Amino acid sequence: MAMREAIEDIKAATNLPDVEAALEAGKQAMADAGTFKGAQNAAINELEEAKKTAVSDEAKAALDEAIQKVKEATTVDEVTAAKEAGLKAAEDADKALQDAIAAALAELDEAKVTASAEARTQIDAAKAKIAAATSVGQVEELLDELYDAIFEFRYVLIEGDGLEWVKDSGVTAKFRSTAPYEKFVSVEIDDSTVAASEYTSENGSTIIWLKPSMLKKLGVGKHKIVVRSKDGLAKGHFFVKPALPPTGDSADPFLWTVLLMMSLGLAVTVIRMKRREQ
Repeated sequence: MAMREAIEDIKAATNLPDVEAALEAGKQAMADAGTFKGAQNAAINELEEAKKTAVSDEAKAALDEAIQKVKEATTVDEVTAAKEAGLKAAEDADKALQDAIAAALAELDEAKVTASAEARTQIDAAKAKIAAATSVGQVEELLDELYDAIFEFRYVLIEGDGLEWVKDSGVTAKFRSTAPYEKFVSVEIDDSTVAASEYTSENGSTIIWLKPSMLKKLGVGKHKIVVRSKDGLAKGHFFVKPALPPTGDSADPFLWTVLLMMSLGLAVTVIRMKRREQ
């Protein structure tokens, strides 16, 4: 633009001083154009180099946008501003991705502590994918996919699985899930939700005490139990055994009376026989 103006000024000049002034202006315009073009090319090269080391998709997109703005700039100041804004945006994007990955990996390490063996295997596989993620959104998607996949077997029953409860025993049945107690939702027996009045719960991690009044309603045999938490289940089985037969101490008193009378009768008979022999 400045070069065109200088040329027009030369054409319009009517004396030598005006021509000389227009020529000087043209020379300065050429120098400024060279400076601008150099600054523009240098900025583009710097942004392209930054793209080679950028990690996140967001950072690369920010650098591409900055390159476009540098190309559209009309002054050195605009070039400089576009370049610096792009580099800062890329740096912030890569830092956000690094923080998201670190937080996700730490969360999964904590989840492994209470997870089932099957869930731990899937967690390890997800950790490898998350470590290689290229965007914060991808990290979040991988976490969501993992938690959906392991929901059915995330936690473990570390107490009560395989328990045997005897009918009419009058005792409670204890079950313990590895899930944090603050995430506890409900208990299910044979795919039916148990009323809250039929059990008690307490912290440590999640402890459930099934009441005898509920257990006695179950038939003899194997039963499925699920301790449901907000982010996963702990599953197991227990067995209801038939009531024990009465022991000798609790036999019918009438039977004891009959046995006693028979014993006395036998004793009297023996004594009489001995007397006859004498």
